[in-house]
Amino acid sequence: NQEIFPEGTWIRFFQKTFQATFKKILGLNFCTFHGRGLTQESWGFLPFNRPITTVVGEPLPIPKIKRPDKTTVDKYHALYISALHKLFDQHKVQYGLPETQELTII
Repeated sequence: NQEIFPEGTWIRFFQKTFQATFKKILGLNFCTFHGRGLTQESWGFLPFNRPITTVVGEPLPIPKIKRPDKTTVDKYHALYISALHKLFDQHKVQYGLPETQELTII
């Protein structure tokens, strides 16, 4: 899990200082994260065991277009995003999310 500590705390100060130092030295930022170790009880960098749920929807009828223009791409992209929202809304409660949960696509 990536950790984002609250502004104004000493650990956030340490996190920002750590990241700024590495950026100055290496030219890139590191995120502060932690996970589980090789055994379940220890601290480490392996991801936490979390269930992953995959839901597959119906195929979208998208024709093969050799050189689609931007309008065509935007049209089918909007169709795809709409289908994702519909699929999410249909299954979110079944997989433990509240009815009010919204899908955010960035």
